[in-house]
Formats: sequence, C-alpha cells, structure tokens
Amino acid sequence: MVKRTKRKGRAWTATELAEVWDRWERGESSKAVAGVLDRGATVYYLLLRHGGIRPRTRSRSPRALTPAEREEISRGVASGQSL
Repeated sequence: MVKRTKRKGRAWTATELAEVWDRWERGESSKAVAGVLDRGATVYYLLLRHGGIRPRTRSRSPRALTPAEREEISRGVASGQSL
C-alpha cells in the first residue's frame, strides 16, 4: 500500500488573490492567470471552489470584542475582579 502525503504549496497572498480575481473579471482564462502568477492549476481550483465569483471581503462584526477589550477582561478575571 502506498501512503499518500498531502503536498503543501505556498500560501496565497492578498495581492495575489486580488490579481487573480481582477484578471478573471477582465475575462482572462485561468491558464493565462496561472502563467502570470506562476501558480499552475491551483488558480483553476481556486476559481472552481468559489464558482468563479469573487468572495466577499471578510470583516469582523461591530459587536465583536476588540483584542484590547479581550485583554482587559482577561486581566480582570486573572486578578479576581468580577463583572
């Protein structure tokens, strides 16, 4: 039995992702985009995973705590203070 290992490629940078979606929206083929970015078939699978539609930009909910607020709560709990 042959054990298969999952290959780990290099991660996409935000600039590379923006370039992929910009070129795709201008009508370039996935093969052309892959050639420019030196990425191979991963561009095709990126587009396939999202159905050829640029995903929305992720943003944190305004109701979520900021890291500073989390730290303040953590320090208060550690010192024995209650809410």
